[in-house]
Amino acid sequence: MFEKISPATAEHYLSFNNANRTQAASRILSYANQMAGGKWVDNGETIKFDQDGTLIDGQNRLMAIIRAGKENPGFEGVEMLVVRGLPPVAKDTVDQGKPRSMGDLFKMNGVPNASKVSSTVNRYLDFHSGRVGMNGRTGTGRNRHASARTDFTRRDLLDTYWKHQDEFQMCASIGDRAIIGCKRFRHAELAGLAAYLVIDLHKEASQVEAFLSMIGRGYNAHNGFIWLCNRIDTRKELTGMHVQCLIAKAWNKWQAGIEFKQVSWNETEGKVEFL
Repeated sequence: MFEKISPATAEHYLSFNNANRTQAASRILSYANQMAGGKWVDNGETIKFDQDGTLIDGQNRLMAIIRAGKENPGFEGVEMLVVRGLPPVAKDTVDQGKPRSMGDLFKMNGVPNASKVSSTVNRYLDFHSGRVGMNGRTGTGRNRHASARTDFTRRDLLDTYWKHQDEFQMCASIGDRAIIGCKRFRHAELAGLAAYLVIDLHKEASQVEAFLSMIGRGYNAHNGFIWLCNRIDTRKELTGMHVQCLIAKAWNKWQAGIEFKQVSWNETEGKVEFL
């Protein structure tokens, strides 16, 4: 049955959490932000207790309710479906289904080229919100300059897409062309940057594609662009912030018609904005 679970109730339920999994801090924060912001949507997932009263599923959601209450004094909780009396062995079958990716969600909502477009929107929101949109060459995952994004829900990504669907489809295609033969960037990095330049800065798509083709696959690259590509390729310790600032400086000079042989950046300068 559905219950209104307050922060106090969540604490009580967690006292029956005898052997649950490791806490997922970023997920708890994301859930808490959604709950406090009125964006939490019940999708039928349950808080589960076995026949002995042990909590076997729902730890992260309950901890998110507690966090939302601590950070928002007026927060009263959210309604969730609570199931009791499950056999103890049920805990071994929890979360065995394949999680739906962002691409799956976009495809289910009829978005063409769903996988690439969803990653384009995701990376666009990094640029749009002032975060670092480039991963750099520091390995897989986000680099140390990129903060965890917990304030955008999956619905936010879909809503963002529908507001600019033609632009996102176009920029995903720009990313496809710019990435041909390129190993220095992922598709989403170039496509997301293209979307940011087109949507937020109102730049011409043809200009954006010409620029990204130079830094991506080296097409028509000359002067400082050849140096920039070599710099990114040969210095594996570059962070995403460093790479993004070098690219921003190159873009700003190129837009202003300024010839350059190379560009440089260090952390004391702070993040360079695209103009």
